Amino acid sequence: MFLRGTVYWIQDNENGKQETLRTKDRTEAERLLHAKNEAHRQPIIQARSRLCDSEKTLHQYSAVGRQRDRFFRIFERCVLAIERLNLSNAAGDSASTA
Repeated sequence: MFLRGTVYWIQDNENGKQETLRTKDRTEAERLLHAKNEAHRQPIIQARSRLCDSEKTLHQYSAVGRQRDRFFRIFERCVLAIERLNLSNAAGDSASTA
């Protein structure tokens, strides 16, 4: 931020472009400068926030996926155990009727 005549100006450090703040008041110029910097920084902050949220969601989904897989493994064992019982009962019934 610099003073050119009686008006405050700013310069973009990335491309060297100069822009007037259209104010003579230093505190107003500082407030405008901070607002412009924050507006420039805001998309980066939002992107980081979205990334963290997506990582958290991915972790939750993977935890749910592990629980779902565990449930299906237990379910399959129960089905196999029931089938074995039915087969052994069927074999016992056929042996007693024969």
